Amino acid sequence: MPVRSWTAYYVSRTAIAAGIGLLMGLTGLSWWLSVLAAAAVLVFFVWAPRSGRYMIDPAGGVAPMRIDERSRQVRDIAARNALMAGALGYAVVMVVAVVRDEEAVSLEVLGVLGAVAALAYVATDFWQRRSG
Repeated sequence: MPVRSWTAYYVSRTAIAAGIGLLMGLTGLSWWLSVLAAAAVLVFFVWAPRSGRYMIDPAGGVAPMRIDERSRQVRDIAARNALMAGALGYAVVMVVAVVRDEEAVSLEVLGVLGAVAALAYVATDFWQRRSG
């Protein structure tokens, strides 16, 4: 990819990261957390083209990254597994609540279900990319 395209990419992504940091600072987050968040976003933008998850298309200008068919399949499988893990976990929680004759389920339990679904996504994504 030509240097000019990379320069446009990095300048645009630095502006996005700075905008996110500024927005977080304006919403009341402390200045150092805003800077940390902006730096984390910028690190992601630097890592993304080198991660192997995307194809680099020089004709894309400031948006040169494209997802290839293999990455799309991995993403779809991981999303399906995360949805199933969350749905099955939710079903188990509902059955347990009915058996115990509880009227409500705590938000912490639902948060754990969200974490399980996210973990299922990450684990499937990692496993699929490792085996492919």
